[in-house]
Amino acid sequence: MVHPLHVDSQFEVEEIEKVAEIEWKGIIWKSAYGDLSIKELLTTLKGYGPMEILRFEKPGYFTGELSLNLKEDGTKEITLHNLEIAGGGGAPEGADTVLELLKKIFRAEIYVEDSTVIRKGKSSCKDESKG
Repeated sequence: MVHPLHVDSQFEVEEIEKVAEIEWKGIIWKSAYGDLSIKELLTTLKGYGPMEILRFEKPGYFTGELSLNLKEDGTKEITLHNLEIAGGGGAPEGADTVLELLKKIFRAEIYVEDSTVIRKGKSSCKDESKG
């Protein structure tokens, strides 16, 4: 997505590019390798667009990358390519929680590309159960 042109004090024109990013269902989403408009991004997230690879993040909890694809029979195919759970908690338990959340959001099965794509991050994980 290309935003308006920026003109500096010497009237040189430069384009300022920014990747479209939205918060949807409590998670921040953006295109991993493309330039999607907000409308295209929402269309993809709702399962009506072409196959896209998206990055997602819930700051302080997890980040990841997945592909969304609408198959010919109308079902969604979601493949997790990368998932990093914020440190402080157990990565396997956190990963299961994130996978269940993604499954609920997309109402589809989540395929994990490779079990080594799930790892524990360095930042501390927030625990909402503690006051």
